[in-house]
Amino acid sequence: MATRVCCKNAAPNQGAFAVGRQRNFHVLLRRSPTCLSRNHSNHHIIRSWSRPANDLPTTFATPLYRFMATTPPRSAGRREVQDITMSGGTPKEKIRLVGVEQTLLPMVMFKIRDSESPNPILGDPYAKQLLDRCDVDLEATHFSATMDRRYVTWIANRAKRFDDWCQEFLDAHQGPVTVLHLGCGLDCRYFRVERRPRAEVRWIDLDQPMVVDLRSRLIPRTAVEGDYALRTLDVTREGWYRDVPSDRPTIIIAEGVMPYLEPEEGQKLIKDLVGYFGGSEQGDGYRGQIVFDTLGSLSVRLTKYIKALRSSRAMFKWGVDEPEQILGLHPQLQLKDRVLWREYMDGHPPFFGKYGTAAASVMPSFNKNIQFWRFDF
Repeated sequence: MATRVCCKNAAPNQGAFAVGRQRNFHVLLRRSPTCLSRNHSNHHIIRSWSRPANDLPTTFATPLYRFMATTPPRSAGRREVQDITMSGGTPKEKIRLVGVEQTLLPMVMFKIRDSESPNPILGDPYAKQLLDRCDVDLEATHFSATMDRRYVTWIANRAKRFDDWCQEFLDAHQGPVTVLHLGCGLDCRYFRVERRPRAEVRWIDLDQPMVVDLRSRLIPRTAVEGDYALRTLDVTREGWYRDVPSDRPTIIIAEGVMPYLEPEEGQKLIKDLVGYFGGSEQGDGYRGQIVFDTLGSLSVRLTKYIKALRSSRAMFKWGVDEPEQILGLHPQLQLKDRVLWREYMDGHPPFFGKYGTAAASVMPSFNKNIQFWRFDF
């Protein structure tokens, strides 16, 4: 089971909304250890590979798989890469994450591996800044998967896809909008996407107290601008989301969160958020989107065999194979995009070891084991 933690909220309310200081909450948001139907968007998946003989998973000479959007490169309004840690030679931060939170830093390492490859998928310029500020043992077992480029390809594609969906939402709304980022971890999506200079974008990053504490130490408040807040909220408390205003179109992003929730918890989370931010079932509220990733029922059944989870003792609990499992949660939900892993890579990450993954590949649900979803509401 994942370890639940409680501590003082590390970040005061500096956003433009009244959340109030949240103290000593047991937070249920969990981090990911790492994450063929028709795709409904204007994105095309481009595979390019040049695999030498006897190529090993630890080799990063040429990435096997590429995902690219059809949207042209942006220039106007694009901010230059900044020093988000503003460390100024200060000592590195001691890391004391426990349980499932131990999977936080491998997520950063995946993005570094991608950015250092000849043809990066995400190309996150901020991940290395964060890891350089951490006093952490990179030889620990929970970093072992970061040397396998199949995991790197998966995580980089997930972050890139969610960045693009977030950007599309911001571009489609010229008025005020909200970005609600559940389980933000140390992800730098806030810095990667382009926010229009005069647009009113309320950005709220949420995670567990220990994660919020670390993030606030690594990324000072002076590094962010505009209507931004880093918060901890008790999502097990009925109506926790009412601390966030529902006065504008909202995109909800939950990256690496849903697989760690009990099915009932995940289903209720989606149902409650859509009902609150989307208005009543008659559709008299603001329109929004919810974006998240899932693992399939196969990963849930075999979760105890997944090596990447052993050191943190985390478990995959909620498996989703079909869109009907989500669509039935609320009448306002409409499927906009569904992306399966074979659309952007040819080799599934070796969740169950080399031979276990090969054996699992013959199961009908294997192709649905990793999915990215976007729903309108």
